[in-house]
Amino acid sequence: MANELLKLDRGSLAKSSDILESTPLHYAASIEAYSMVRRLLNHDASLAYCNDSLGLSPLHVAALKGHLNMVVEFLQNNLDSWELLDHRGRNFFHVGAEMPNNIIKQLLKIAGKARSTWPELREVLCKASFTRDNDGNTPLQIAARGRHRRTLRALLRKEWVDFTLTSLDNLAFPYDQSNPQVSQSTTDESYEKIYQHYKNLDKVVETAKYPKKWLRTYSREQDPPESSDALATKIQTIALGSVLIATVTFAAAFTPPGGYNSTDGTPVLGKKYAFRAFILADVVAFVSSFSSTFYLIHLGTNHSGS
Repeated sequence: MANELLKLDRGSLAKSSDILESTPLHYAASIEAYSMVRRLLNHDASLAYCNDSLGLSPLHVAALKGHLNMVVEFLQNNLDSWELLDHRGRNFFHVGAEMPNNIIKQLLKIAGKARSTWPELREVLCKASFTRDNDGNTPLQIAARGRHRRTLRALLRKEWVDFTLTSLDNLAFPYDQSNPQVSQSTTDESYEKIYQHYKNLDKVVETAKYPKKWLRTYSREQDPPESSDALATKIQTIALGSVLIATVTFAAAFTPPGGYNSTDGTPVLGKKYAFRAFILADVVAFVSSFSSTFYLIHLGTNHSGS
């Protein structure tokens, strides 16, 4: 049906758009209709350069949805379509770096494998990864702000990063503001320094979705080490509480609630399940507190010895 319509089409049907100015190629790229995309491009290659009301091209839409095969198809047929920008001045690489679909990592992997058979792809991706949008952001900075760890790692590989073009001053990482250990040099030494800076802070990216967890981790790392006297006092306080619990639980085992029978000396509530649960909990509490007491004594001895 689609083929028949395209045969009858004189150029207006394939380029027709809806209220959002999206063409049939936009929708085909969005739902990953691979065969339909090929038909439309074979019918009219200029369809790949049509933008919608947001300035998004079909290549932008494919990257936005994370459709790797669609992106490769567009680049194979219209390699220069990577230069198309949306209303924010972003190419498809910016859009892909903003999404958590790892399409940038997969695309860079394809470019690495096709280094000899498709060298133009590598050149295009290098240019796309260094392009700034209207706000001055590169795909690296956009991936960093989104905490997309895999995309960030892929873009930080030496063959993709040119630190003369990628400013690290504006990254929205809380630690970058207080620890800007970066250089604009392209030497191997400066690259390793920057790479290790990001690599060591990888845990912050991993826990970015849980700011309270990150805050606790970051606070522990920033707090100065406690003095020996303060640590010894803390150990003694905890050990005292542990000893008190052990004493109370030991005494509770010999003074059961309800008392004893005067005839045979057994607990009055001995046949009740609640009493048996009480005895079991009492034993667990005694063993735990007794063990923690000895551990704290051992810890305090080692600390005083060191």
